[in-house]
Formats: sequence, structure tokens, C-alpha cells
Amino acid sequence: ALPFLQELANFVERCQACALNLVQQLAALYSPLEESYAATFRDVRLSPAFEDLADLLRVLCAVDRAVAASENLAAAWNAYKRLVRRARLDPAAWDVDEPKLAKFERL
Repeated sequence: ALPFLQELANFVERCQACALNLVQQLAALYSPLEESYAATFRDVRLSPAFEDLADLLRVLCAVDRAVAASENLAAAWNAYKRLVRRARLDPAAWDVDEPKLAKFERL
């Protein structure tokens, strides 16, 4: 299950990066400071970009609901956080160095 959850976390992280990038690009286009928008993008249909963003957000919401609905996953996640806190108190006993531990804490 752990490889699947890591793959899922990577997928979600990539989706968030793509959504952020798209929103930032659209915001730049619609900015009042961007005078070239009217001339350059007048005939460009941006509705597919908004529809794809909606689809992406829909997928992220479905993943969020599935993860939140799993009681086993919630219990395992709490146990994992407790374990990382213990490792933080005595990294040598757990044979883990600070950079690795910091990576595990960000999960």
C-alpha cells in the first residue's frame, strides 16, 4: 500500500503544481497591466483551459474524499506522525539523519 500512497502523493503534488501554473498564467493574461491581451488573445478560446482546470480540481476533490473516508488510513497516518515525532527526539536511535527526517515530516 505504501508505494501506491507515494505514487498518489506524487500525482497530487504534480496536479497542484499544474493547477497553480495554469491559474498564474490566466491571472497574468487577465491582468490590467497586460495590454497585449486584447490584441494577442482576442480570438483564443480559453474555455478549454478553464474546463480542464475544473476537471483537475474535481479529481483532487475525489482523491481528498477517498482519503478522508478511509478510517484505516487515518489511523495509520496518526501512527506515522507519532513515529516521526519520536524519531525527531532521538534520531540516532532510529538511524536517521536530519535531512531525511525533515523530508518525512513534510509528507
